[in-house]
Amino acid sequence: FFIDKIQESQEFDKNVDKLASNLAEKFFEGNPDNFLDSVSDELNLLGVLYNVLEKNVYKRGLCELLERDEWDELGDVVGIVRDFEGIDKRFAALLKNDGWGNDAKVFIGGSPLMKSDSLSIILDKLDNGPNECLIALIGPKRMDYKTNLGLLKRIKEYVRRK
Repeated sequence: FFIDKIQESQEFDKNVDKLASNLAEKFFEGNPDNFLDSVSDELNLLGVLYNVLEKNVYKRGLCELLERDEWDELGDVVGIVRDFEGIDKRFAALLKNDGWGNDAKVFIGGSPLMKSDSLSIILDKLDNGPNECLIALIGPKRMDYKTNLGLLKRIKEYVRRK
């Protein structure tokens, strides 16, 4: 319910528009690592990008994610690292269950990509024709959903227009 209401809302901070524009430009530069570095630096989250055509997975921001104050136990950190190591295979399996709508998918707790109950994932598709990618923003359950969903929505709009 909470996520549905956020996705229905069209009100986002003006800073989201500027940041989305800057990140979309990074996306179009064609270097997924630089794009994800910027996403992870700005949001302090783990960013994962799967290029459908190349079948490559790009990951950045594990340190940013682990440096957060959210993790109470060593088991949380070990689970996150274990999930991180196997994410490439899970991304490929995720594509078999297409069913994508227009909105991002949000998983709070376990998900098809990360099994850790300590994490939330926002998963969306960036598609401008030949350059189709899946992007995942991975962070703690208490992440800023409104900002992150708004940012992905705006980036997606920029990508679609180009």
